[in-house]
Amino acid sequence: MPKSRRLARGGIAAIVVGVAIVGAAGCQSGHTDDGDDGGRVPWALTATPEDVSAVVVETAGDSAHVVRMGDRWRPAAGSALGSASQIDAVEHDLLPLQAYRSLKLDDDNPVYGLSDPWVTMHVFETDGDRYRLDVGAETFNRAGFYARRDNERTAYLLVRDSVAAMLSVARGERVALPDPTDLRIEQAVRNPSSDESGGKTPDAATAGGSADAWLQQSLRADWGGGK
Repeated sequence: MPKSRRLARGGIAAIVVGVAIVGAAGCQSGHTDDGDDGGRVPWALTATPEDVSAVVVETAGDSAHVVRMGDRWRPAAGSALGSASQIDAVEHDLLPLQAYRSLKLDDDNPVYGLSDPWVTMHVFETDGDRYRLDVGAETFNRAGFYARRDNERTAYLLVRDSVAAMLSVARGERVALPDPTDLRIEQAVRNPSSDESGGKTPDAATAGGSADAWLQQSLRADWGGGK
């Protein structure tokens, strides 16, 4: 396991909020808290940027391969320069990567969406270790997303901003996941042509900050990562 562990900037505030709003997530899925955490904040990934030589982030429509040279990131061949800029901005949000809760996985329950992940992040460390983190469906109360590292029998619950940071790297531009309580976004995707007054319904870009395929797929799948 990596040697150095430190809190991601701004992580504590997100975790306090996340714990308050998702306390019942384990009961909904029929699983219990991972007893190994002992009440501590769980870590989905423990590597710091200094431990890492390369990161690959993949979605159904985008992928990025960035390498760390000194204290900066550079795109590998075929990846957008913007992907390096994005990971420069969010490296301490992803490396190390905190979760607000972890759950034991007793089976491949499709509710987690981990057999067909929405986002996959590969992390390559300078000492030769490598990790794969799969992000699946959204939690039942839409507070975050389920993730699994290297097919372990543990699901990590990630805050929405962590997943948005991964998507930003994959796309090479800033991505902000929409507020799941904003019904205008779902209305825009389901009714793109007009509203009751006869005018244009706000499109997904206006309502949620991004009009690309992963957003529309997410909305159509009831805010989860499935198809």
